[in-house]
Amino acid sequence: MFSIVVPTRGRPGALVACLESLARLDYPPDAFEVVVVDDGGACGALPELDLDVRVVRQDRSGPAAARNRGAAEARGRYLAFTDDDCTVPPDWLSRLEARLDGGGHAVGGRVVNAVPESVYSEASELLVAFLHRYHNGAAPDAARFATSNNLGLPSALFAELGGFDSGFALAGGEDRDLSDRLGQRQLLVYAPEVVVHHHRRMGLRDFVCQHFRYGRGAVRYHALRTGHARLEPLRFYRELIRFPGRRPRIQALLVLSQLFTGLGYAYEKRIRRP
Repeated sequence: MFSIVVPTRGRPGALVACLESLARLDYPPDAFEVVVVDDGGACGALPELDLDVRVVRQDRSGPAAARNRGAAEARGRYLAFTDDDCTVPPDWLSRLEARLDGGGHAVGGRVVNAVPESVYSEASELLVAFLHRYHNGAAPDAARFATSNNLGLPSALFAELGGFDSGFALAGGEDRDLSDRLGQRQLLVYAPEVVVHHHRRMGLRDFVCQHFRYGRGAVRYHALRTGHARLEPLRFYRELIRFPGRRPRIQALLVLSQLFTGLGYAYEKRIRRP
């Protein structure tokens, strides 16, 4: 029924924790498989688990290309995507299946920060939560945004769309692009009860580099979708600052995230200039 695709590179410990959580799914073991795509990172030998798991290795090509490779190797009716630094609760596939319900649409779920002691990890996931509310809150059955670490859709629909755009060589922008293509056809549903836990331990450098990459990816996104960049309306930034409540440090980091996204965008535009 399901093929779970997990791209990985250079995080063997996190990958094992991810696979252990998949082995605890309350879903018939013969009804799903796991396809791990080692994107040039030499993930090494995996522990023995009660899990139908295959490892596909490729030269480093980026997470979008790795997910596409996993989908090409998959045998399931549905694809479910998560990342190597995520773990899933036992009911993840059951809840995903209930929302897919035989339809020809995609389902994006909620992502929860699993490193609450890191203010940078918390700010990063709060930004994702805000984007889910901003883009999906008014019409969750006609959603506009989903993340690639918690996404399910029919294999046939993924193939019809051409998968993720492998032109996004860095992590950042490929899930936004796929969400936009799905959303334009009203084929994306937001399901907050479908949860994954994100174990990304971040420091300040990790945080600003992540959003710098997002800015770089936004150059290709805007080139594909609109041909030019545009700022979000003022309402977006006003609501973003208010979203975490009275938490000055988190609010400052959300402002910093937008600043470095802008810097990444300017940098990518500069290096693409003839």
